[in-house]
Amino acid sequence: MADYKLPIMILGTGAEARIALDIANAHDILVYGFITSEESELRKEMNDILVVAELGSEDGDTLLKDENIKMVLAEADLEQRELLSEQLATHSSEVINLIHPLSRISPFSQLGKGNVVNAGTMIMPNAEIGDFNWIGCHASIGADAVIGDYCNIMDGARIGEGVIIERQVYISAGAIIQKGVRIGEKVMIAPGAVVMTDIPDGSTAFGNPAQVSK
Repeated sequence: MADYKLPIMILGTGAEARIALDIANAHDILVYGFITSEESELRKEMNDILVVAELGSEDGDTLLKDENIKMVLAEADLEQRELLSEQLATHSSEVINLIHPLSRISPFSQLGKGNVVNAGTMIMPNAEIGDFNWIGCHASIGADAVIGDYCNIMDGARIGEGVIIERQVYISAGAIIQKGVRIGEKVMIAPGAVVMTDIPDGSTAFGNPAQVSK
């Protein structure tokens, strides 16, 4: 599901970028450096790897056009992640999935591009994962589940069989989405919530069983 023969650049400088670096190290992937959207972070070191360029700068554009370097997008904020992915789409560099070797992904599942999958995660057969999602440690995604683009499925979250999750959804740590539920676009599921019914677009759900507020 991923080709790690070429060095990678990590787009981002927050905690997610450092986690992506750890996953890359677990594969012995050469990480060329980090790209930042903040000029003040240039030339800083993060876990011994340099922030080498600013997004939108001449150096940044040169790196994004280098077909010998692959890109990993590691940005926590869902809307910002979408904006960054749109900028990447204007360049020739390939954005790859970064998957921890201690995760378990069925060969019968489907992953788009730009996803980061952390250690201990399980993705069951015929699950469909879209683009640019962040899947935390020890999360599980059930068979036939469908995950849209730009979602966060955080640590320990449980996504049941046949669940449908639309784009820009944030599933907090320890939340449980029961079998067959649909989660609408731009929904936030609170930590530990147990979702047993469909959640409409733009809502927040919390509690056990989960209740909805706009």
